[in-house]
Amino acid sequence: MEAEDNPVLDFGSLTLEPAADVVQKADDNLLINAIAFRGPIYLKNFIAERDPSVQFRTKYASICEACEHIVRRPEAIAVLRRHSGELAADVLSIRAQLGDG
Repeated sequence: MEAEDNPVLDFGSLTLEPAADVVQKADDNLLINAIAFRGPIYLKNFIAERDPSVQFRTKYASICEACEHIVRRPEAIAVLRRHSGELAADVLSIRAQLGDG
C-alpha cells in the first residue's frame, strides 16, 4: 500500500523535513494510533456499528488489505472523524494499559 499522497497515511517527505518531525506527526495522529493499537478490523467494526451504510467485505487477504480498504475510503474516514472523541478515549485507554500513554 502506498502512503504517498494518502491523506490518512502521508505525513510528509523525509527529504524535505527531519525524520523526527514526520514521526512525531504520525505519533500524534488519532487514526494512526487507532490502527496501531486497535487494528484495522477493530476500525472496520467501529465504522460499521456507527454507520451501517458504509459497507465492507466479509473477508480480506491480509490485515494490510483491510487497512487500505478503510484509509482509501472517504466515507469510512468521515465516520471515524465524526466519532473521534469516542475513538480517542478508547485508544488512550489502550495506550495507558500498555504503558505507552
